Amino acid sequence: IDFAHTPESIFQVISFVKSQYKKVIVILGAGGDRDKDKRPLMGKAANLADKIIITNDNPRHEDEEEIAKDILNGIDLNKETLIILNRKEAIIEGINNLDKDSVLLILGKGHETIQQFKDTSVEFSDQEIVKELIKENLWLEL
Repeated sequence: IDFAHTPESIFQVISFVKSQYKKVIVILGAGGDRDKDKRPLMGKAANLADKIIITNDNPRHEDEEEIAKDILNGIDLNKETLIILNRKEAIIEGINNLDKDSVLLILGKGHETIQQFKDTSVEFSDQEIVKELIKENLWLEL
């Protein structure tokens, strides 16, 4: 779980773990009401991963699907890619794809404990979700 949310930081973290694991799965999204031009560059940086799952970060007042499409525009056509806008479901999918010698990178929110949607904020922590899933084996139920 990392706060990487710029093209350079995404590239760096994937590059670092790529040399240590056979398979790299990355989950990422982009914030709404922010720099739209960097979204395809974030997708391009994620191309180093073996599988990419695009999800929500903090969509704020923007359309969630449009943010995902912006990221998708930078991803290679032959890259294994999913769009799962529900961040918890995206994390479950990422965990379900882990096997020996693989790693899951959950990028973008890092230490944050809320998600912003339009005029509301909901409690959400990548760290707490992962801990809950491991503790309760919830990913096995899907």
